[in-house]
Amino acid sequence: MSADLTTFIQTNDSFILTVLGIISAAFTACLGFMLKSRCRVIKCCGLECQREVLSVTEMQSIETELNNTA
Repeated sequence: MSADLTTFIQTNDSFILTVLGIISAAFTACLGFMLKSRCRVIKCCGLECQREVLSVTEMQSIETELNNTA
């Protein structure tokens, strides 16, 4: 059984790397969407994220503080 798996990996290594790259890119895109989202509750593929979203004025005050300290 393990010989069959080893042979499969050796003969299809570029395909496996391509599939892993596509999966990781999709996962990264989903995380980017969640970070930029203004939603309080995000449900995706059985996962649920509840978060406290900052208001626009709070975000502007944080950006101002960061710019003043830099």
